[in-house]
Amino acid sequence: MVGLQGLSTEDEIGISDIDDTIAILTEYKIPAVFVESSINQSSIKAVIEGAGKQGLDVKLGGELFSDAMGDAGTTEGTYIGMYKHNVNTIHDALLGEGN
Repeated sequence: MVGLQGLSTEDEIGISDIDDTIAILTEYKIPAVFVESSINQSSIKAVIEGAGKQGLDVKLGGELFSDAMGDAGTTEGTYIGMYKHNVNTIHDALLGEGN
């Protein structure tokens, strides 16, 4: 797993982070990328566009929960439900069954 922002949400995403991620995606022909529920999606859109310019069709595979769970009263609002959501989202997107 590769993260644009690193381990801390206080880290800044730089052009080199985006370029490095695009290089990994194109090298391994990864079909989908994911965003965390608490992060702005503009940087991941730059990754998708950059991969497209390299000839790789990358889709936004979905939103994953990390630091925050889903809304109270939902399946994703529980610890186990959050993990199930993440696993299913990743599985489906990488097999071409996601968004």
